[in-house]
Formats: sequence, structure tokens, C-alpha cells
Amino acid sequence: MTSEPRKKETDTNLTEGNDSDGSQKRDPDTRQDLFVCFTNEKDLRHYESIKIKSSLYTGIAVRVRNLVPSAMDNLLYAIELDAQDQKKDDDAKHVDHNVKNSIVNLRFEETRLSRKAANNLSEFLKKKPILETLGLVKVTFEDVFDFKKILEGVQLNTKLSKILFSNSVFDEELYGKSIARALIDSRSIKELDLSYVSYDHPKCFYDISTAILNERCRLNILKIRGT
Repeated sequence: MTSEPRKKETDTNLTEGNDSDGSQKRDPDTRQDLFVCFTNEKDLRHYESIKIKSSLYTGIAVRVRNLVPSAMDNLLYAIELDAQDQKKDDDAKHVDHNVKNSIVNLRFEETRLSRKAANNLSEFLKKKPILETLGLVKVTFEDVFDFKKILEGVQLNTKLSKILFSNSVFDEELYGKSIARALIDSRSIKELDLSYVSYDHPKCFYDISTAILNERCRLNILKIRGT
């Protein structure tokens, strides 16, 4: 039995619409041919089902209102197993290992991450160099230190090449400092997307800009649409 090869490219965009009051509204639009989207926490209760549903994709998008630690654990374990299976297949077929066709893209959209879930994601990023892109679109946290914890994982990850923080509100200085530290210390991040970000704390934009200008920063692409 054969299956279609997975898509190897990622492309995301934001669509604009209008609320009933006439104000602009920007919603994340994830390409359905590249990402499998989970919108119900029930779908994240078993890592086997997550792995099966994502078997033909290179990306997972999570649109769950409140993501609990157990759901995050199942999601990350499914990604880890998928990477292990793909490595076995590559070894057996002696194919080019530069072809990435396992789950390498992860996005959280309009989701609230619990403290434990954020910590689990951070530890996964620190210990498992699997993901190539990580996106946080209109994601909220219990505390800004949970965001900092995730960025510590980004900072130590050796494979992540793109990070996305879209439709976000940076209202505390620690948001900017955390991103800045990750940009300076990371050896792999080449692209940063800060589209439609509101810098409510004046120091955030300054810290990020200063980090981009730092000689240790390896950034090649910066997107700041709608900022």
C-alpha cells in the first residue's frame, strides 16, 4: 500500500475580515494541504490518533481554546514518534536525509497555554531537535514567564529555523527581552515573523531591534506586516 508523499514546503498567511462593528479582524489562515488542524481537545487525548491524522502532513496546527498539559504531552509525543518512524524509513530506503517529510512545523492559534503545558513545550524544544518552525498566533499565557520559558527552549534548540509571533500583544518588557535573548543565542533561527504585533510596552520593540542588529544574530528574514 502506497501513500502520497508529504508536502515539504510551508506557506502561511493572514486573512483580513470585518467584525460586525466594522473594525478590522485578522484571523490565521493555515494552508490545509500542509497542516492538519486540531480544533477539539478530544482529538488530542491519544497520541496514536494524532499520529494517524497527521501522517500525510508536515505541519500541525492547534486551535484549542485551553490546552491542558496532557494534550500537549500527547501532541509532542506523536511528533517525536513520527520523527523516529521517518528516520527508520530513511535508513531502510537509503534516501537523502536532507529531505524533511516528517512533522517539522507546529503552530498554536487562538489558544491559551497552561503553565505546565508551556513548560512541557519548552523541555521538548530543549531536548528534541525535531521542529523547524514554531508559530504562536494570538496565544495567551497564565503569566509572561510561561512565554519566557518557551523562548528558553527556542534558544537552546538546534534545528528551529523560523519562529512566528502573530496577532500578539507585548504588554510587558519580558516579551521583548525573551525574544531578543533567543535571537542572539540561537544558532539556527533564520526567520522571524512579528506580523500584527502590538508593542504596548515601549521597551519590547527596542530590545528586539537591538538584538537583530547584534553581530551574533543569524536572522536573514524579518516580517513585520501590520505592526
